Amino acid sequence: MIPTLSVTSERMILGVGGKVIIHPFVDPPYSTNASGKAIGRGIEHMITKRADSSRADVIGVAELGNNELAVAQYDGTLQRFKVDRGALRSTAHYHHPRNSYVQTLAVGDEGEVMATTTNSGLISVFKTRSPWIPAETFERDKAWSSMIRTRHPHLAPALYLGISGGINIHPLLPTGPEAEPLRTLRGPDLPLSSAAYGMTFPPATSAHHPSLLLSSWFDSEYRMHDLRTASERPVASFHDVFQWADGSAAYCTTFLAEHHIAGGGARHGTVSLFDIRQPKAGWSVFSPGGKGSPVYALKGEGGRLWGVTEKRAFVLAFDGSGTMPDGLVLPQARAPRQKTVERPTRWGGRGRKWGWTPRDAEQGDVTSGYDHRETTGVKLFDSLVPA
Repeated sequence: MIPTLSVTSERMILGVGGKVIIHPFVDPPYSTNASGKAIGRGIEHMITKRADSSRADVIGVAELGNNELAVAQYDGTLQRFKVDRGALRSTAHYHHPRNSYVQTLAVGDEGEVMATTTNSGLISVFKTRSPWIPAETFERDKAWSSMIRTRHPHLAPALYLGISGGINIHPLLPTGPEAEPLRTLRGPDLPLSSAAYGMTFPPATSAHHPSLLLSSWFDSEYRMHDLRTASERPVASFHDVFQWADGSAAYCTTFLAEHHIAGGGARHGTVSLFDIRQPKAGWSVFSPGGKGSPVYALKGEGGRLWGVTEKRAFVLAFDGSGTMPDGLVLPQARAPRQKTVERPTRWGGRGRKWGWTPRDAEQGDVTSGYDHRETTGVKLFDSLVPA
């Protein structure tokens, strides 16, 4: 079961197994100096039947606008739902091959078009508002990630597919998607090969240039391509030296604040952060309760970073709201709190494992981390402990 995450200005949505869980964003009960809203109690909606196996798990949830969601399941089920006063009502089923084993779901900027990819390499592009019209399909290599941009300020509408060895960019024409890519962006130097597991453009409000494509790769690297240039090579790359030495894949990435990016690693809920002006001056933190789990998805929102691991959703706050009473997450929305939790203590050296021990601290109040520049040995820090 790989959970999914969607974050908008109104809510956070999780896809967990056969459920869709919607957490609304609400005004904090106390006045805070931090901007933004707090996360409220989640409402669970069962999408699958009790008799369904894990092949019916939700693999993607995306907002379509007008309080509508697209939900894709691994077994090939693709539906549109209406969110109405706390209820979730199915309003459309799309013609999609059953038992096609969907890998990814992508939706256009205004929800007008969406695409699925399967483990057999089938790509299907749908007109979201016309579920009775069959999808435009073509076959390529298996895609590990996908993204659609239909309202980019500098680029024509296109479908982006993260495949082994690079990122293919397929034009989206009024007549349908082009099966042959317009261009391919490369990752590692040949003959090495890797796959792009996640990719994103900056949000519209970002100070980053909108043509910078950020991606996370199986070889532990985060790469940035500038689509204003004709080059297929990245203009910058970033990695956590300890994740890289451990052979940990980079599963997801996001832009954060004016000059920063963040990425999620394959081990221990690790979130790596970088200043793009100083690529080697990064640092990483362990998300709450993330021991042993990858970070599957991340979403930057101003001074907050939303994410999801195997067991829980989390938020890291850089805007001060994490220290305010209920200013970030309301009590009824929190996971059960534990007085004694396992937290990292050290890293055993190049290629070795992290050491963990219980510490007497409330889960979620502090986060342990380390500086990437400590090459002679990891010196752990706590986020809220004075230096």
